[in-house]
Amino acid sequence: MWEVVGTATPDTRRLLPAHSWGTAADGVQVTDFSGSRSRPASVVEAETVPRQAVVSPFFVDIAFRAVAGVVDWHPDFEHLRYRASSRSVDVFPEV
Repeated sequence: MWEVVGTATPDTRRLLPAHSWGTAADGVQVTDFSGSRSRPASVVEAETVPRQAVVSPFFVDIAFRAVAGVVDWHPDFEHLRYRASSRSVDVFPEV
């Protein structure tokens, strides 16, 4: 149902977030937005960098409709809302 209207290269210095994954037992990792760089997380990063999540495009579509008032809002959509977090450029500074 979504029509592609164009493509653009993202400005990696702006808002692209970093993500974390893994467990305390195996070691928490931080990854940049593209998934091309990863490293062990510091103790602070392990607690503050948001966990990586995979969400179905269908779920995003329904949440988008809820924001527009077409369908009812459901609490499960909350994790899709924007929250300020560590940027990839802060976690992986250019060398």
